[in-house]
Amino acid sequence: MKNLILPLLILLFCSGSLLAQDEANFSHYTVNPVLVNPAASGLRGFHQLQVNGRSQWAGITDSPKSINALYNGPLGNKFGLGVGVLSESAGLLSRTKAMVNYSFFFDIKEDFFLSAGFSTEFQQLRLKSSAIFSDITNGNKYYDLNDPIAENAVAGIGRFDVALSVMAGFGNPLSEGSNERPTYLGVTFSNIVGNRLDNIAIVDINKSSPFDYYMLLAGHKIKSETSKISVEPSVFLRRIKNAPFQADLNVNVGFLNDQFITGVSYRSIGALGFLLGAKAANIQFYYSFDLSFQEISTYVSGTSTHEVTFAIAFDPRKYGNKR
Repeated sequence: MKNLILPLLILLFCSGSLLAQDEANFSHYTVNPVLVNPAASGLRGFHQLQVNGRSQWAGITDSPKSINALYNGPLGNKFGLGVGVLSESAGLLSRTKAMVNYSFFFDIKEDFFLSAGFSTEFQQLRLKSSAIFSDITNGNKYYDLNDPIAENAVAGIGRFDVALSVMAGFGNPLSEGSNERPTYLGVTFSNIVGNRLDNIAIVDINKSSPFDYYMLLAGHKIKSETSKISVEPSVFLRRIKNAPFQADLNVNVGFLNDQFITGVSYRSIGALGFLLGAKAANIQFYYSFDLSFQEISTYVSGTSTHEVTFAIAFDPRKYGNKR
Protein backbone atom coordinates (compact mmCIF):
# COMPACT_ATOMS: atom_id res chain seq x y z
CA MET A 1 0.00 0.00 0.00
CA LYS A 2 2.99 2.35 0.44
CA ASN A 3 3.15 3.13 -3.29
CA LEU A 4 -0.58 3.77 -3.61
CA ILE A 5 -0.54 7.42 -2.52
CA LEU A 6 -0.05 8.93 -5.98
CA PRO A 7 -2.66 6.78 -7.80
CA LEU A 8 -5.14 7.37 -5.01
CA LEU A 9 -4.72 11.11 -5.44
CA ILE A 10 -5.26 10.71 -9.17
CA LEU A 11 -8.23 8.44 -8.53
CA LEU A 12 -9.85 10.90 -6.12
CA PHE A 13 -9.31 13.82 -8.49
CA CYS A 14 -10.74 11.99 -11.48
CA SER A 15 -13.64 10.48 -9.53
CA GLY A 16 -14.53 13.97 -8.35
CA SER A 17 -14.64 15.05 -11.99
CA LEU A 18 -16.83 12.10 -12.91
CA LEU A 19 -19.23 12.63 -10.03
CA ALA A 20 -19.60 16.25 -11.01
CA GLN A 21 -19.93 15.19 -14.64
CA ASP A 22 -23.48 13.94 -14.07
CA GLU A 23 -26.64 14.46 -16.14
CA ALA A 24 -26.95 17.90 -14.58
CA ASN A 25 -23.67 18.86 -16.19
CA PHE A 26 -25.33 18.73 -19.59
CA SER A 27 -26.17 22.39 -20.09
CA HIS A 28 -29.02 21.71 -22.53
CA TYR A 29 -31.49 21.17 -19.70
CA THR A 30 -32.82 24.63 -20.64
CA VAL A 31 -34.36 23.11 -23.77
CA ASN A 32 -34.74 19.50 -22.54
CA PRO A 33 -35.55 19.46 -18.78
CA VAL A 34 -35.69 15.65 -18.77
CA LEU A 35 -31.88 15.75 -18.58
CA VAL A 36 -32.11 16.84 -14.95
CA ASN A 37 -35.63 15.87 -13.87
CA PRO A 38 -37.17 12.38 -14.28
CA ALA A 39 -40.65 13.87 -13.67
CA ALA A 40 -40.38 15.55 -17.08
CA SER A 41 -40.37 12.14 -18.84
CA GLY A 42 -43.28 12.07 -21.30
CA LEU A 43 -44.70 15.31 -19.91
CA ARG A 44 -44.85 16.99 -23.32
CA GLY A 45 -47.01 14.20 -24.70
CA PHE A 46 -44.79 12.76 -27.44
CA HIS A 47 -42.00 10.19 -27.75
CA GLN A 48 -38.52 11.61 -28.12
CA LEU A 49 -35.05 10.15 -28.63
CA GLN A 50 -32.12 12.43 -27.91
CA VAL A 51 -28.35 12.03 -27.98
CA ASN A 52 -26.12 14.42 -26.06
CA GLY A 53 -22.36 14.73 -26.33
CA ARG A 54 -20.19 16.94 -24.14
CA SER A 55 -16.44 17.58 -24.17
CA GLN A 56 -15.24 19.55 -21.16
CA TRP A 57 -11.92 21.43 -21.25
CA ALA A 58 -11.56 20.22 -24.85
CA GLY A 59 -7.91 21.21 -25.27
CA ILE A 60 -6.64 19.17 -22.30
CA THR A 61 -5.57 15.55 -22.73
CA ASP A 62 -7.91 13.04 -21.04
CA SER A 63 -10.35 15.78 -20.04
CA PRO A 64 -13.93 14.77 -19.08
CA LYS A 65 -16.05 13.57 -22.01
CA SER A 66 -19.65 12.35 -21.88
CA ILE A 67 -22.19 10.88 -24.25
CA ASN A 68 -25.79 10.23 -23.28
CA ALA A 69 -28.66 8.58 -25.18
CA LEU A 70 -32.13 8.96 -23.71
CA TYR A 71 -35.64 8.03 -24.78
CA ASN A 72 -38.70 9.45 -23.05
CA GLY A 73 -42.40 9.42 -23.82
CA PRO A 74 -45.91 8.99 -22.39
CA LEU A 75 -47.59 5.73 -21.45
CA GLY A 76 -51.26 6.67 -21.80
CA ASN A 77 -52.51 9.87 -20.19
CA LYS A 78 -51.14 9.37 -16.68
CA PHE A 79 -47.66 7.90 -16.93
CA GLY A 80 -44.33 8.65 -18.57
CA LEU A 81 -41.24 6.51 -19.14
CA GLY A 82 -37.61 7.25 -19.85
CA VAL A 83 -34.73 4.86 -20.63
CA GLY A 84 -31.14 5.95 -21.09
CA VAL A 85 -27.46 5.06 -21.06
CA LEU A 86 -24.53 7.30 -20.18
CA SER A 87 -20.84 6.79 -20.89
CA GLU A 88 -18.12 9.14 -19.72
CA SER A 89 -14.43 9.28 -18.99
CA ALA A 90 -12.04 11.55 -17.12
CA GLY A 91 -8.34 10.88 -16.75
CA LEU A 92 -7.81 7.28 -15.62
CA LEU A 93 -11.47 6.67 -14.83
CA SER A 94 -14.50 5.78 -16.91
CA ARG A 95 -18.13 5.33 -15.94
CA THR A 96 -21.05 3.59 -17.61
CA LYS A 97 -24.59 4.08 -16.37
CA ALA A 98 -27.99 2.68 -17.32
CA MET A 99 -31.14 4.37 -16.01
CA VAL A 100 -34.92 4.04 -16.13
CA ASN A 101 -37.11 7.06 -15.35
CA TYR A 102 -40.76 6.91 -14.35
CA SER A 103 -43.27 9.76 -14.04
CA PHE A 104 -46.91 10.15 -12.99
CA PHE A 105 -49.10 13.05 -14.13
CA PHE A 106 -51.71 14.52 -11.81
CA ASP A 107 -54.89 15.93 -13.32
CA ILE A 108 -55.58 18.88 -11.02
CA LYS A 109 -56.82 21.75 -13.18
CA GLU A 110 -56.58 22.82 -16.79
CA ASP A 111 -53.95 25.56 -16.45
CA PHE A 112 -51.82 23.80 -13.81
CA PHE A 113 -49.63 20.75 -14.27
CA LEU A 114 -47.97 18.51 -11.69
CA SER A 115 -45.77 15.49 -12.31
CA ALA A 116 -43.94 13.25 -9.85
CA GLY A 117 -41.11 10.98 -10.91
CA PHE A 118 -38.33 8.72 -9.80
CA SER A 119 -35.30 7.21 -11.43
CA THR A 120 -33.50 3.92 -10.89
CA GLU A 121 -29.97 3.53 -12.15
CA PHE A 122 -27.00 1.22 -12.08
CA GLN A 123 -23.53 2.54 -12.75
CA GLN A 124 -20.09 1.01 -12.97
CA LEU A 125 -16.92 2.96 -12.26
CA ARG A 126 -13.75 1.53 -13.77
CA LEU A 127 -10.03 2.36 -13.49
CA LYS A 128 -8.02 1.95 -16.70
CA SER A 129 -5.75 -1.08 -16.58
CA SER A 130 -2.80 1.05 -17.76
CA ALA A 131 -2.85 2.73 -14.34
CA ILE A 132 -1.46 -0.37 -12.63
CA PHE A 133 0.95 -1.48 -15.35
CA SER A 134 2.68 1.80 -16.18
CA ASP A 135 5.91 2.80 -14.46
CA ILE A 136 6.29 6.22 -12.94
CA THR A 137 9.48 8.25 -13.35
CA ASN A 138 11.33 6.71 -10.40
CA GLY A 139 10.76 3.20 -11.66
CA ASN A 140 8.14 2.17 -9.10
CA LYS A 141 4.76 0.79 -10.01
CA TYR A 142 1.56 2.69 -9.36
CA TYR A 143 0.55 0.04 -6.87
CA ASP A 144 1.85 -2.90 -4.88
CA LEU A 145 1.53 -6.24 -6.65
CA ASN A 146 -1.92 -7.82 -6.14
CA ASP A 147 -3.23 -4.77 -4.32
CA PRO A 148 -7.00 -5.43 -3.97
CA ILE A 149 -8.05 -1.76 -4.11
CA ALA A 150 -6.50 -1.09 -7.51
CA GLU A 151 -7.46 -4.48 -8.96
CA ASN A 152 -11.08 -4.12 -7.87
CA ALA A 153 -11.21 -0.69 -9.49
CA VAL A 154 -9.84 -2.13 -12.74
CA ALA A 155 -12.45 -4.90 -12.64
CA GLY A 156 -15.17 -2.29 -12.09
CA ILE A 157 -17.09 -1.06 -9.04
CA GLY A 158 -20.87 -1.21 -9.42
CA ARG A 159 -23.46 0.88 -7.64
CA PHE A 160 -27.27 1.08 -7.63
CA ASP A 161 -29.06 4.34 -6.90
CA VAL A 162 -32.44 6.07 -6.87
CA ALA A 163 -33.58 9.66 -7.45
CA LEU A 164 -36.92 11.32 -6.67
CA SER A 165 -38.30 14.38 -8.45
CA VAL A 166 -41.30 16.63 -8.99
CA MET A 167 -42.18 19.17 -11.67
CA ALA A 168 -45.06 21.65 -11.51
CA GLY A 169 -46.16 24.89 -13.07
CA PHE A 170 -48.78 26.96 -14.82
CA GLY A 171 -49.42 26.46 -18.52
CA ASN A 172 -50.26 23.37 -20.54
CA PRO A 173 -47.15 21.42 -21.71
CA LEU A 174 -49.34 19.80 -24.39
CA SER A 175 -50.45 23.07 -25.97
CA GLU A 176 -49.63 24.10 -29.53
CA GLY A 177 -45.90 23.89 -30.20
CA SER A 178 -45.21 21.23 -27.56
CA ASN A 179 -42.70 23.57 -25.94
CA GLU A 180 -45.09 25.54 -23.76
CA ARG A 181 -44.37 25.74 -20.05
CA PRO A 182 -44.86 29.43 -19.22
CA THR A 183 -44.01 29.03 -15.51
CA TYR A 184 -42.37 25.90 -14.13
CA LEU A 185 -40.44 24.57 -11.15
CA GLY A 186 -38.71 21.21 -10.88
CA VAL A 187 -36.73 19.63 -8.04
CA THR A 188 -34.73 16.39 -8.08
CA PHE A 189 -33.18 14.64 -5.07
CA SER A 190 -30.49 12.24 -6.29
CA ASN A 191 -28.08 9.72 -4.76
CA ILE A 192 -30.68 8.60 -2.22
CA VAL A 193 -29.51 4.98 -1.87
CA GLY A 194 -25.81 5.76 -2.19
CA ASN A 195 -26.12 8.51 0.40
CA ARG A 196 -27.65 6.10 2.93
CA LEU A 197 -24.98 3.47 2.25
CA ASP A 198 -22.24 6.04 2.77
CA ASN A 199 -23.71 6.98 6.15
CA ILE A 200 -23.73 3.32 7.21
CA ALA A 201 -20.24 2.52 5.92
CA ILE A 202 -18.49 5.64 7.18
CA VAL A 203 -18.66 7.06 10.68
CA ASP A 204 -19.10 10.76 10.01
CA ILE A 205 -20.02 13.33 12.61
CA ASN A 206 -21.40 15.47 9.81
CA LYS A 207 -24.24 13.20 8.76
CA SER A 208 -25.60 13.57 5.24
CA SER A 209 -29.09 14.83 4.53
CA PRO A 210 -31.37 14.69 1.47
CA PHE A 211 -30.34 18.27 0.73
CA ASP A 212 -26.74 17.22 0.10
CA TYR A 213 -27.72 16.11 -3.41
CA TYR A 214 -30.36 18.08 -5.25
CA MET A 215 -31.07 19.93 -8.50
CA LEU A 216 -33.59 22.73 -8.92
CA LEU A 217 -34.77 24.19 -12.22
CA ALA A 218 -37.23 27.10 -12.42
CA GLY A 219 -38.18 29.44 -15.23
CA HIS A 220 -40.82 31.54 -16.92
CA LYS A 221 -41.52 31.90 -20.64
CA ILE A 222 -42.74 35.15 -22.15
CA LYS A 223 -44.09 34.81 -25.67
CA SER A 224 -45.27 37.39 -28.18
CA GLU A 225 -47.85 36.06 -30.63
CA THR A 226 -47.44 39.06 -32.95
CA SER A 227 -43.65 39.00 -33.29
CA LYS A 228 -43.30 35.21 -32.82
CA ILE A 229 -40.47 35.85 -30.37
CA SER A 230 -40.16 34.28 -26.91
CA VAL A 231 -37.89 35.08 -23.98
CA GLU A 232 -37.31 32.45 -21.29
CA PRO A 233 -35.22 33.29 -18.21
CA SER A 234 -34.44 30.39 -15.90
CA VAL A 235 -32.28 29.46 -12.93
CA PHE A 236 -30.64 26.14 -12.17
CA LEU A 237 -29.18 25.15 -8.79
CA ARG A 238 -27.18 22.02 -8.09
CA ARG A 239 -25.80 20.78 -4.79
CA ILE A 240 -23.47 17.79 -4.61
CA LYS A 241 -21.80 16.94 -1.33
CA ASN A 242 -18.07 17.70 -1.28
CA ALA A 243 -18.31 19.59 -4.60
CA PRO A 244 -18.71 23.31 -5.34
CA PHE A 245 -22.29 24.59 -5.29
CA GLN A 246 -23.50 25.45 -8.79
CA ALA A 247 -25.91 28.22 -9.73
CA ASP A 248 -26.72 28.93 -13.39
CA LEU A 249 -28.56 32.00 -14.63
CA ASN A 250 -29.93 31.42 -18.15
CA VAL A 251 -31.83 33.40 -20.78
CA ASN A 252 -33.06 31.75 -23.98
CA VAL A 253 -34.59 33.72 -26.86
CA GLY A 254 -36.70 31.95 -29.49
CA PHE A 255 -37.52 33.24 -32.97
CA LEU A 256 -40.27 32.22 -35.42
CA ASN A 257 -42.15 30.23 -32.76
CA ASP A 258 -38.92 28.74 -31.41
CA GLN A 259 -37.74 27.37 -34.74
CA PHE A 260 -34.46 29.12 -33.91
CA ILE A 261 -33.15 29.54 -30.36
CA THR A 262 -30.20 31.38 -28.93
CA GLY A 263 -29.23 31.63 -25.29
CA VAL A 264 -26.64 32.75 -22.78
CA SER A 265 -25.81 31.31 -19.35
CA TYR A 266 -23.69 32.47 -16.46
CA ARG A 267 -22.38 29.61 -14.32
CA SER A 268 -21.15 30.27 -10.78
CA ILE A 269 -18.56 27.50 -11.12
CA GLY A 270 -16.69 29.81 -13.51
CA ALA A 271 -18.02 29.77 -17.07
CA LEU A 272 -20.09 31.73 -19.56
CA GLY A 273 -22.17 29.62 -21.94
CA PHE A 274 -23.68 30.37 -25.35
CA LEU A 275 -26.43 28.31 -27.01
CA LEU A 276 -27.59 28.02 -30.61
CA GLY A 277 -30.41 25.75 -31.74
CA ALA A 278 -32.87 25.02 -34.51
CA LYS A 279 -35.79 22.71 -35.09
CA ALA A 280 -37.59 21.59 -38.22
CA ALA A 281 -40.74 19.48 -37.95
CA ASN A 282 -39.87 16.83 -35.32
CA ILE A 283 -36.09 17.26 -35.40
CA GLN A 284 -34.09 19.43 -33.00
CA PHE A 285 -30.40 20.34 -32.98
CA TYR A 286 -28.54 22.36 -30.33
CA TYR A 287 -24.94 23.41 -29.89
CA SER A 288 -23.44 25.23 -26.92
CA PHE A 289 -20.02 26.63 -26.15
CA ASP A 290 -18.82 27.34 -22.61
CA LEU A 291 -15.95 29.75 -22.10
CA SER A 292 -14.23 28.94 -18.80
CA PHE A 293 -12.74 31.53 -16.50
CA GLN A 294 -11.85 29.06 -13.75
CA GLU A 295 -8.39 29.19 -12.19
CA ILE A 296 -7.24 26.28 -14.35
CA SER A 297 -7.60 28.46 -17.45
CA THR A 298 -4.74 30.68 -16.23
CA TYR A 299 -2.32 27.73 -16.37
CA VAL A 300 -3.35 25.87 -19.52
CA SER A 301 -5.07 26.76 -22.77
CA GLY A 302 -8.00 24.93 -24.31
CA THR A 303 -10.38 25.04 -21.33
CA SER A 304 -13.49 25.63 -23.43
CA THR A 305 -16.37 23.16 -23.35
CA HIS A 306 -18.52 22.01 -26.26
CA GLU A 307 -21.91 20.29 -26.15
CA VAL A 308 -24.14 18.97 -28.93
CA THR A 309 -27.69 17.60 -28.81
CA PHE A 310 -29.64 15.89 -31.56
CA ALA A 311 -33.26 14.98 -30.82
CA ILE A 312 -36.11 13.53 -32.84
CA ALA A 313 -39.77 13.09 -31.89
CA PHE A 314 -41.87 10.08 -32.89
CA ASP A 315 -45.65 9.95 -33.27
CA PRO A 316 -46.36 13.26 -31.56
CA ARG A 317 -49.84 13.65 -30.08
CA LYS A 318 -52.28 16.38 -30.89
CA TYR A 319 -50.91 19.01 -28.57
CA GLY A 320 -54.35 20.32 -27.71
CA ASN A 321 -55.32 17.07 -25.93
CA LYS A 322 -55.80 17.33 -22.20
CA ARG A 323 -54.67 14.79 -19.68
